[in-house]
Amino acid sequence: MLFQQIVENALDSICVLDENNKVIYANNAFCKLTDFPKEDVIGKDFSIFLPPEIAPSHAEYIKNYLKSHPGVSKVLGQVRKLSLKTRSDEIIAIELKAFELPAIEGKIYFAGIIRDLRERLLVSYEHNRLLYGLNDIGYLDEVSHLPNQKYLLKRLENYLDSDFKEGVFALIDIDGLDIVNRQYGREIGDELIKKIGHDIQSDLRVKDTLARWEGSSLAVVLPMTGLSEAIHVLDKLRFDIANTKGYLLEDPEYVPSVSVGCSRIVPPRKPIDTHIYEANKALFKAKIEGKNKLFIFGFY
Repeated sequence: MLFQQIVENALDSICVLDENNKVIYANNAFCKLTDFPKEDVIGKDFSIFLPPEIAPSHAEYIKNYLKSHPGVSKVLGQVRKLSLKTRSDEIIAIELKAFELPAIEGKIYFAGIIRDLRERLLVSYEHNRLLYGLNDIGYLDEVSHLPNQKYLLKRLENYLDSDFKEGVFALIDIDGLDIVNRQYGREIGDELIKKIGHDIQSDLRVKDTLARWEGSSLAVVLPMTGLSEAIHVLDKLRFDIANTKGYLLEDPEYVPSVSVGCSRIVPPRKPIDTHIYEANKALFKAKIEGKNKLFIFGFY
């Protein structure tokens, strides 16, 4: 009974589906998130809570999984970014972690823990506006909701003019963004830039500065950071992106990747153009080596 109360009143939305994609349990948070009363949730096909472009594929995932059961799932146990449809047909960004429950009388059940990303996305956007004083839009990239190249260059110049010890300037390029643009349209590509930018920012530290660079590229300055620490930070975000589904509603199985090229910032001071050149050369090396890789200029 105690555990039931904990689940029922959990802040995260929780629901349980049977092998026919029917909802057999939903906690209070799920009903609040979707704006459906509980009596209109229980017994319904889970597809009604998904955008129409991905609803059919969700039921198909369950069918295919059951056919090969017990098998290996590319979905279960993974945190995926998806969209949920509310009672008013509002589409909201969520994170979903689904997993299989122990079978009861030979029947298979699935549980999902859902986290609403709307507030996190809003806070991130407003944080940039307030933190960098971007209300005049002069330093804000409207596509990514990140600071723009102009702002990052200013931050890099200030750091190079300071009594710095070491750091890293890195270019992060979204692999295959041109293919996404051609296949799904520029608006979908822009949304991908925004989502990846948000996830990278979540992996960075408070002292780091992330910005939209140009085209498919972002850039980051990691101040007061040794080479080994910089590799740890940047390779973690590269790995996380390459192991996350749900970036494209149009293709739930799509998994993006990024290539990273870095320039070390060490005394004596070098011109900004030199750091940009070095990061670009390292990025090019990452691309020709197969993409989804990280290289440091001078270390390959």
